[in-house]
Amino acid sequence: MTYTEFELEGQGNHSMAVADVDGDGKDEIIYGSLVLDDDGTVLYCTNLGHGDAMHVSDWDWNNPGLEILQVHESSESAYGIEMHDAATGKILHGFYSGHDTGRGAAGDIDPTAFGAEFWCGDKPGGENPGGGEWDSTTGGVYSTDSSLEELVMLSPHNPAANFTLYWDGDLLPEIQDHAFYEPDYYPIAGRINKWDYLAHEEKRLFESTELLTNNGTKGNMGLVADLVGDWRDEFIGRTADGNALRLYSTNYETPYSFPTPLKDRQYRLGIAWQNTAYNQPTHRSYALSEGLITSALSLVKADAEEGIEISYTEASDGKYGLPVKGYLVSRAEGEEDFSEFMRLDGKEAGHFTDHDVESGKTYRYQIQAVLEDEKALPSQERMIVSYKSQPLEVEL
Repeated sequence: MTYTEFELEGQGNHSMAVADVDGDGKDEIIYGSLVLDDDGTVLYCTNLGHGDAMHVSDWDWNNPGLEILQVHESSESAYGIEMHDAATGKILHGFYSGHDTGRGAAGDIDPTAFGAEFWCGDKPGGENPGGGEWDSTTGGVYSTDSSLEELVMLSPHNPAANFTLYWDGDLLPEIQDHAFYEPDYYPIAGRINKWDYLAHEEKRLFESTELLTNNGTKGNMGLVADLVGDWRDEFIGRTADGNALRLYSTNYETPYSFPTPLKDRQYRLGIAWQNTAYNQPTHRSYALSEGLITSALSLVKADAEEGIEISYTEASDGKYGLPVKGYLVSRAEGEEDFSEFMRLDGKEAGHFTDHDVESGKTYRYQIQAVLEDEKALPSQERMIVSYKSQPLEVEL
């Protein structure tokens, strides 16, 4: 397709990304809504206009190849946030917001849904009472395991739409964020948060007032990347007095061992372009959590005399994760805390029955996959328990 200069005007972002979007072994330049082929010609343009945030990786596991998640500034844009096929520009997911959607991000932050999620501070059709502000948490988290016509919302709230990074040792990314004093427009602290997909809120993993971010409300570190080669990310930030730079590395242990993402060309190039204008995070050309999914519980029957029978689906730690060797079931009566109820062997789906029940009471159940610890010595008995399922409540 041939584009005129007028048609391409205003289609770029304040940043760029480089990736082999069409799988020909050569890199393309992703300049917002405009993608340039390796020979300098226009591969395609979505014509959705300029945006301030963009993320490129394998987000939608139902769609072959890479996807591009982008937000858009114009209130007249057909999409405030959208995800499109990186090779063709076909829109896969997204919605109209009706105003400048200034923040958006993507990552596999909810293991109960297949594929990665995407989020921003807006809701479809401009319904968000927070108005899509930079620190809005009332937008929502949306699943890529859905269609453009039937978008699946996993949470009515959202984490910060900023950098993602791997920090705490599992296969779900964390979010690099900041505390910011907007009246006088200066940063207060650097932060790393974890999305709690069950409570629909962020949990603080790291915070330091001795480490400040850049770029105003965008809150970027100087650099976020795997610099020491252990597969997880480090970050570089400035000290509060502005006289030094600090490099921070995680102190969380991990049962996983992977080659450094620096061996992935897209990730390595992303470190080079990360600081072009509005900083954007580098992403792998593949999903580290590809195939990861929690088990899900369903009620088969509930009877005060025969017990509560529940089925569970097969869980997976993903293509690059650890083998599943069994399941840990937790149980709670009424509003009590969950406690271990039983252990089940084998990775396949199955069912179990709780016979210790009484009429008139409510019971809640939760299941987690138990993973093989490939680093453990024969003499060691360590149990690695994976992510929690959504709880199932049964009332007799």
